[in-house]
Amino acid sequence: MKIRKISRRDQIAMIVSFVSLLALLTYSEANSFALDVRTARIDLSTNMVCGTAKRIIEKALKKVDGIIDIDVDPETKTATVTYDDGKLNFNNIEKEITKLGYDANDKTGDPEAYQKLPDCCKTK
Repeated sequence: MKIRKISRRDQIAMIVSFVSLLALLTYSEANSFALDVRTARIDLSTNMVCGTAKRIIEKALKKVDGIIDIDVDPETKTATVTYDDGKLNFNNIEKEITKLGYDANDKTGDPEAYQKLPDCCKTK
């Protein structure tokens, strides 16, 4: 078997092709992981009264796929939620909170879940 020596020009052409392919693959991979990050504020003033509610809501929502961060503020009675809009939307977040028994904006909390809340969270 005879081994042929590759010319310098062919070596450069192969390197350029390899680097171009690598750049294209890297760009494609980066775009496939792009997030559509949104931040929203949710009014919890109807029955958000203490740190217990903060813990319950934050713990539950941190498990939801697409939630990047959540901060419930008992003083302002709001939740600030950062989420991937490609995985869930604002209405889904409100629904997750209402499933816990808490009101979220104009959405009413699930009555059965509300009955299971600690007494300090019940205002109705």
